[in-house]
Amino acid sequence: MLLRPHHLFCVRFYRGHGYSDAFCARMAEVITLLNAGDTATLTTGGDVLCEACPHFFGDGTQKRCRTEEKVRRFDAAALRLLRKMPGDTLTLREALTLEDALVFTPERFDEICPDCEWRGICADLAASLPDDGNT
Repeated sequence: MLLRPHHLFCVRFYRGHGYSDAFCARMAEVITLLNAGDTATLTTGGDVLCEACPHFFGDGTQKRCRTEEKVRRFDAAALRLLRKMPGDTLTLREALTLEDALVFTPERFDEICPDCEWRGICADLAASLPDDGNT
């Protein structure tokens, strides 16, 4: 499945909050598929989650997010920190291992997604992760 790089973090910290019921249902479906072993191919365009988001609009290849500049920044930061490129494919386990080894400290949320409306939920959950000394 296609997945924006920053959505790997959203998947990890998702706790039932979302933009709409349809978005929450899609997020639950994506998490189930990833937990079952499906792979994510990283994209910097619309993905399987975007398709269910009320902020995603347009027709065909012209679809985009109302906050496109912001999500592109999130994607660029996620790619840089995970040391991945668009088109790379990984499992959820691989993504979580990379996130644990390379990314998570509460301060990293200032770097990855400083102006995300869900940031508080994720930062609180990241702060509760055990510190293994790798970050």
